Amino acid sequence: MDLIVLNGGGTVESKEKQLDVTWASGRAKPPVGCFRICRTSRRSRLLCTHEHRTAERQAFLCLRGCREIRWTDMNDLTRRSFASKALARMAAFGMVSMLSQPAEAQIVWSTSQWNLASFEGLLHETARVKQLFDITHVEDGASLAKVRNSLNGLHYGFGVPVDQIKIIGGLHGQANFLAYDDYVWEKYRIGAWLEINDPRTREPAVRNPYYLSKLTGEAAHITALTDPSDEASPLQDGSMQGLQRRGVRFLSCHTALEEQVRQLIRHYTLSEAPETIARDMLAHSVPGVMIVASMVSAIALLQCEAGYSYVVV
Repeated sequence: MDLIVLNGGGTVESKEKQLDVTWASGRAKPPVGCFRICRTSRRSRLLCTHEHRTAERQAFLCLRGCREIRWTDMNDLTRRSFASKALARMAAFGMVSMLSQPAEAQIVWSTSQWNLASFEGLLHETARVKQLFDITHVEDGASLAKVRNSLNGLHYGFGVPVDQIKIIGGLHGQANFLAYDDYVWEKYRIGAWLEINDPRTREPAVRNPYYLSKLTGEAAHITALTDPSDEASPLQDGSMQGLQRRGVRFLSCHTALEEQVRQLIRHYTLSEAPETIARDMLAHSVPGVMIVASMVSAIALLQCEAGYSYVVV
Protein backbone atom coordinates (compact mmCIF):
# COMPACT_ATOMS: atom_id res chain seq x y z
CA MET A 1 0.00 0.00 0.00
CA ASP A 2 1.51 3.29 -1.14
CA LEU A 3 1.21 5.72 1.77
CA ILE A 4 1.88 9.45 1.83
CA VAL A 5 3.19 10.76 5.14
CA LEU A 6 2.25 14.32 6.06
CA ASN A 7 4.08 15.69 9.08
CA GLY A 8 2.52 18.26 11.37
CA GLY A 9 -1.02 17.81 10.04
CA GLY A 10 -2.62 17.96 6.61
CA THR A 11 -5.74 17.30 4.57
CA VAL A 12 -6.84 14.57 2.20
CA GLU A 13 -9.21 15.44 -0.62
CA SER A 14 -11.19 12.95 -2.69
CA LYS A 15 -13.68 13.18 -5.53
CA GLU A 16 -15.84 10.81 -3.53
CA LYS A 17 -18.57 12.17 -1.27
CA GLN A 18 -17.21 10.56 1.83
CA LEU A 19 -14.10 9.06 3.37
CA ASP A 20 -13.99 6.00 5.64
CA VAL A 21 -11.99 6.99 8.71
CA THR A 22 -10.32 4.34 10.86
CA TRP A 23 -7.78 4.66 13.68
CA ALA A 24 -4.51 2.88 13.00
CA SER A 25 -5.39 0.60 15.91
CA GLY A 26 -8.45 -0.56 13.96
CA ARG A 27 -11.19 1.24 15.88
CA ALA A 28 -13.83 2.40 13.40
CA LYS A 29 -15.09 5.99 13.31
CA PRO A 30 -18.20 7.38 11.56
CA PRO A 31 -17.56 7.83 7.81
CA VAL A 32 -18.61 11.48 7.57
CA GLY A 33 -18.66 14.40 9.99
CA CYS A 34 -16.40 16.13 12.52
CA PHE A 35 -13.76 14.17 14.38
CA ARG A 36 -11.64 15.51 17.23
CA ILE A 37 -8.22 13.87 17.36
CA CYS A 38 -6.41 14.28 20.67
CA ARG A 39 -2.72 13.54 21.01
CA THR A 40 -2.03 10.57 23.28
CA SER A 41 1.61 10.26 22.25
CA ARG A 42 3.99 12.45 20.29
CA ARG A 43 2.14 11.47 17.13
CA SER A 44 -1.43 10.27 16.71
CA ARG A 45 -2.14 8.57 13.41
CA LEU A 46 -5.20 8.20 11.22
CA LEU A 47 -5.48 5.82 8.29
CA CYS A 48 -7.81 7.45 5.75
CA THR A 49 -9.10 5.62 2.66
CA HIS A 50 -12.08 6.25 0.43
CA GLU A 51 -14.63 3.59 -0.46
CA HIS A 52 -12.74 2.23 -3.51
CA ARG A 53 -9.52 1.98 -1.50
CA THR A 54 -7.19 2.93 -4.34
CA ALA A 55 -3.64 3.41 -3.12
CA GLU A 56 -3.28 6.93 -4.45
CA ARG A 57 -6.09 8.15 -2.19
CA GLN A 58 -4.69 6.67 0.99
CA ALA A 59 -2.62 8.58 3.50
CA PHE A 60 -1.37 8.60 7.03
CA LEU A 61 -1.96 11.93 8.70
CA CYS A 62 0.68 12.40 11.36
CA LEU A 63 -0.94 14.89 13.68
CA ARG A 64 0.66 16.93 16.44
CA GLY A 65 -1.43 18.43 19.21
CA CYS A 66 -5.20 18.52 19.04
CA ARG A 67 -6.98 18.86 15.71
CA GLU A 68 -10.54 18.75 14.41
CA ILE A 69 -11.04 17.65 10.82
CA ARG A 70 -14.22 18.14 8.80
CA TRP A 71 -14.62 15.92 5.74
CA THR A 72 -16.60 17.85 3.12
CA ASP A 73 -18.57 16.79 0.05
CA MET A 74 -16.06 17.50 -2.73
CA ASN A 75 -18.81 18.19 -5.27
CA ASP A 76 -19.93 21.04 -3.05
CA LEU A 77 -16.33 22.25 -2.84
CA THR A 78 -16.13 22.29 -6.63
CA ARG A 79 -19.18 24.52 -6.82
CA ARG A 80 -17.54 26.87 -4.33
CA SER A 81 -13.93 26.68 -5.54
CA PHE A 82 -13.00 29.96 -3.87
CA ALA A 83 -13.30 28.22 -0.51
CA SER A 84 -10.46 25.84 -1.31
CA LYS A 85 -8.23 28.77 -2.25
CA ALA A 86 -9.04 30.51 1.00
CA LEU A 87 -8.31 27.30 2.92
CA ALA A 88 -4.92 26.94 1.23
CA ARG A 89 -4.05 30.53 2.16
CA MET A 90 -5.04 29.99 5.78
CA ALA A 91 -3.07 26.72 5.88
CA ALA A 92 0.04 28.68 4.98
CA PHE A 93 -0.44 30.74 8.13
CA GLY A 94 -1.36 27.85 10.42
CA MET A 95 -5.07 28.60 10.78
CA VAL A 96 -6.64 25.46 9.23
CA SER A 97 -7.59 23.77 12.49
CA MET A 98 -9.41 26.89 13.61
CA LEU A 99 -11.86 26.75 10.69
CA SER A 100 -13.64 23.55 11.69
CA GLN A 101 -14.19 24.49 15.30
CA PRO A 102 -17.52 25.86 16.57
CA ALA A 103 -18.00 29.62 16.20
CA GLU A 104 -16.98 30.43 19.75
CA ALA A 105 -15.07 33.49 20.90
CA GLN A 106 -11.41 33.37 19.86
CA ILE A 107 -10.34 36.88 20.90
CA VAL A 108 -7.03 35.58 22.26
CA TRP A 109 -5.18 33.00 20.18
CA SER A 110 -3.04 30.33 21.82
CA THR A 111 0.28 29.27 20.28
CA SER A 112 -1.34 26.34 18.44
CA GLN A 113 -3.85 28.54 16.59
CA TRP A 114 -1.45 30.44 14.36
CA ASN A 115 1.90 29.97 12.65
CA LEU A 116 4.18 30.95 15.50
CA ALA A 117 7.14 29.24 13.81
CA SER A 118 6.99 31.61 10.83
CA PHE A 119 6.98 34.61 13.13
CA GLU A 120 9.90 33.24 15.12
CA GLY A 121 11.76 32.96 11.82
CA LEU A 122 11.60 36.75 11.57
CA LEU A 123 13.30 37.03 14.95
CA HIS A 124 16.38 35.18 13.69
CA GLU A 125 16.98 37.10 10.47
CA THR A 126 20.12 39.19 10.24
CA ALA A 127 20.65 42.50 8.43
CA ARG A 128 22.51 45.76 8.91
CA VAL A 129 19.22 47.69 9.16
CA LYS A 130 16.03 46.21 10.61
CA GLN A 131 13.11 48.62 10.82
CA LEU A 132 9.59 48.08 12.15
CA PHE A 133 6.78 50.44 11.17
CA ASP A 134 3.86 50.55 13.60
CA ILE A 135 1.01 51.37 11.19
CA THR A 136 -2.36 52.23 12.73
CA HIS A 137 -3.77 54.76 10.23
CA VAL A 138 -4.32 54.57 6.49
CA GLU A 139 -3.82 58.33 5.90
CA ASP A 140 -4.76 58.10 2.21
CA GLY A 141 -1.77 55.81 1.68
CA ALA A 142 0.73 58.13 3.38
CA SER A 143 1.67 55.50 5.99
CA LEU A 144 2.73 53.07 3.28
CA ALA A 145 4.55 55.86 1.44
CA LYS A 146 6.77 56.34 4.49
CA VAL A 147 7.85 52.70 4.23
CA ARG A 148 8.73 53.28 0.56
CA ASN A 149 10.66 56.43 1.45
CA SER A 150 12.70 54.54 4.03
CA LEU A 151 13.64 51.86 1.51
CA ASN A 152 14.77 54.48 -1.00
CA GLY A 153 16.59 56.61 1.55
CA LEU A 154 18.47 53.71 3.11
CA HIS A 155 19.66 52.30 -0.21
CA TYR A 156 20.14 55.37 -2.41
CA GLY A 157 20.82 58.03 0.22
CA PHE A 158 22.90 56.03 2.72
CA GLY A 159 24.28 53.28 0.48
CA VAL A 160 22.92 50.33 2.48
CA PRO A 161 22.78 47.25 0.22
CA VAL A 162 19.27 46.05 -0.57
CA ASP A 163 19.95 42.64 0.98
CA GLN A 164 20.97 44.34 4.23
CA ILE A 165 17.58 46.03 4.71
CA LYS A 166 14.73 44.26 6.51
CA ILE A 167 11.48 46.17 6.94
CA ILE A 168 8.26 45.00 8.59
CA GLY A 169 4.92 46.82 8.54
CA GLY A 170 2.78 46.05 11.58
CA LEU A 171 -0.89 46.65 10.71
CA HIS A 172 -3.42 47.25 13.45
CA GLY A 173 -5.92 49.91 14.39
CA GLN A 174 -7.73 51.28 11.34
CA ALA A 175 -4.89 50.07 9.10
CA ASN A 176 -5.58 46.45 10.05
CA PHE A 177 -8.09 46.21 7.19
CA LEU A 178 -5.32 46.83 4.66
CA ALA A 179 -4.59 43.14 5.25
CA TYR A 180 -7.93 42.06 3.74
CA ASP A 181 -9.08 41.85 0.15
CA ASP A 182 -11.83 43.51 -1.88
CA TYR A 183 -14.40 40.90 -0.82
CA VAL A 184 -14.15 42.07 2.80
CA TRP A 185 -14.17 45.76 1.93
CA GLU A 186 -17.27 45.41 -0.25
CA LYS A 187 -19.29 42.95 1.85
CA TYR A 188 -18.72 44.72 5.16
CA ARG A 189 -18.66 48.30 3.80
CA ILE A 190 -15.29 49.01 5.38
CA GLY A 191 -14.77 52.30 3.59
CA ALA A 192 -18.07 53.79 4.77
CA TRP A 193 -17.53 52.54 8.32
CA LEU A 194 -13.96 53.79 8.72
CA GLU A 195 -14.46 56.85 6.48
CA ILE A 196 -11.81 55.72 4.02
CA ASN A 197 -12.40 56.96 0.47
CA ASP A 198 -11.18 55.28 -2.68
CA PRO A 199 -8.67 57.70 -4.30
CA ARG A 200 -9.96 56.56 -7.68
CA THR A 201 -13.64 57.35 -7.09
CA ARG A 202 -13.48 59.73 -4.10
CA GLU A 203 -16.33 57.67 -2.64
CA PRO A 204 -16.27 55.35 0.40
CA ALA A 205 -14.02 52.46 -0.61
CA VAL A 206 -15.69 49.16 -1.55
CA ARG A 207 -12.30 47.62 -2.38
CA ASN A 208 -8.92 47.61 -0.71
CA PRO A 209 -7.49 50.70 -2.43
CA TYR A 210 -3.92 50.32 -1.19
CA TYR A 211 -3.01 46.69 -1.80
CA LEU A 212 -2.75 46.17 -5.56
CA SER A 213 0.06 47.80 -7.50
CA LYS A 214 -0.72 49.74 -10.66
CA LEU A 215 2.46 48.30 -12.18
CA THR A 216 2.59 44.88 -13.81
CA GLY A 217 5.04 42.89 -15.89
CA GLU A 218 8.21 44.66 -16.96
CA ALA A 219 6.97 47.97 -15.55
CA ALA A 220 7.20 46.48 -12.05
CA HIS A 221 10.74 45.17 -12.52
CA ILE A 222 13.55 47.09 -10.77
CA THR A 223 16.96 47.21 -12.46
CA ALA A 224 20.23 49.06 -11.83
CA LEU A 225 19.03 51.67 -14.31
CA THR A 226 15.69 52.34 -12.60
CA ASP A 227 15.50 55.98 -11.57
CA PRO A 228 14.26 56.33 -7.96
CA SER A 229 13.16 59.89 -8.73
CA ASP A 230 10.90 58.83 -11.58
CA GLU A 231 7.38 59.02 -10.15
CA ALA A 232 6.23 56.29 -12.55
CA SER A 233 8.97 53.85 -11.52
CA PRO A 234 8.45 50.84 -9.20
CA LEU A 235 10.77 52.58 -6.71
CA GLN A 236 7.99 55.12 -6.15
CA ASP A 237 5.29 52.45 -5.83
CA GLY A 238 3.67 52.86 -2.41
CA SER A 239 1.17 50.01 -2.70
CA MET A 240 1.43 47.02 -0.36
CA GLN A 241 2.03 44.73 -3.32
CA GLY A 242 4.78 47.00 -4.64
CA LEU A 243 6.45 47.08 -1.21
CA GLN A 244 6.17 43.31 -0.89
CA ARG A 245 8.04 42.94 -4.17
CA ARG A 246 10.89 44.85 -2.53
CA GLY A 247 10.97 42.52 0.47
CA VAL A 248 8.73 44.33 2.95
CA ARG A 249 6.77 41.95 5.20
CA PHE A 250 3.38 42.89 6.60
CA LEU A 251 1.88 41.59 9.84
CA SER A 252 -1.78 41.92 10.81
CA CYS A 253 -3.26 41.75 14.32
CA HIS A 254 -5.79 39.01 15.13
CA THR A 255 -6.85 40.59 18.42
CA ALA A 256 -7.54 43.88 16.65
CA LEU A 257 -9.65 42.04 14.06
CA GLU A 258 -11.78 40.41 16.77
CA GLU A 259 -12.38 43.74 18.48
CA GLN A 260 -13.11 45.50 15.20
CA VAL A 261 -15.60 42.82 14.14
CA ARG A 262 -17.59 43.49 17.31
CA GLN A 263 -17.54 47.22 16.59
CA LEU A 264 -18.65 46.52 13.02
CA ILE A 265 -21.59 44.43 14.24
CA ARG A 266 -22.74 47.25 16.50
CA HIS A 267 -22.27 49.87 13.80
CA TYR A 268 -24.30 48.06 11.14
CA THR A 269 -26.55 46.07 13.54
CA LEU A 270 -25.45 42.80 11.97
CA SER A 271 -27.01 39.50 13.01
CA GLU A 272 -24.00 37.24 12.44
CA ALA A 273 -21.91 36.00 15.35
CA PRO A 274 -18.53 37.74 15.77
CA GLU A 275 -16.56 34.56 15.07
CA THR A 276 -18.52 33.88 11.89
CA ILE A 277 -17.51 37.28 10.52
CA ALA A 278 -13.94 37.05 11.82
CA ARG A 279 -13.38 33.71 10.11
CA ASP A 280 -14.96 34.99 6.91
CA MET A 281 -12.47 37.86 6.93
CA LEU A 282 -9.50 35.67 7.83
CA ALA A 283 -10.27 33.53 4.79
CA HIS A 284 -9.82 36.68 2.68
CA SER A 285 -6.52 38.10 3.85
CA VAL A 286 -4.36 39.44 1.02
CA PRO A 287 -1.42 37.30 -0.14
CA GLY A 288 1.77 37.41 1.89
CA VAL A 289 0.37 38.97 5.06
CA MET A 290 1.07 37.10 8.31
CA ILE A 291 -1.73 37.19 10.87
CA VAL A 292 -0.16 37.34 14.35
CA ALA A 293 -1.86 36.68 17.67
CA SER A 294 -1.26 40.19 19.01
CA MET A 295 0.49 43.08 17.30
CA VAL A 296 1.62 44.88 20.44
CA SER A 297 3.17 41.62 21.63
CA ALA A 298 4.79 40.99 18.24
CA ILE A 299 6.26 44.49 18.32
CA ALA A 300 7.80 43.84 21.74
CA LEU A 301 9.46 40.63 20.54
CA LEU A 302 10.72 42.19 17.31
CA GLN A 303 12.31 45.00 19.32
CA CYS A 304 13.67 42.97 22.24
CA GLU A 305 14.75 39.75 20.53
CA ALA A 306 15.36 40.77 16.92
CA GLY A 307 16.69 44.30 17.37
CA TYR A 308 14.22 46.08 15.09
CA SER A 309 14.13 49.85 15.36
CA TYR A 310 10.64 51.18 15.97
CA VAL A 311 8.84 53.86 13.97
CA VAL A 312 5.23 54.97 14.53
CA VAL A 313 3.36 56.23 11.45
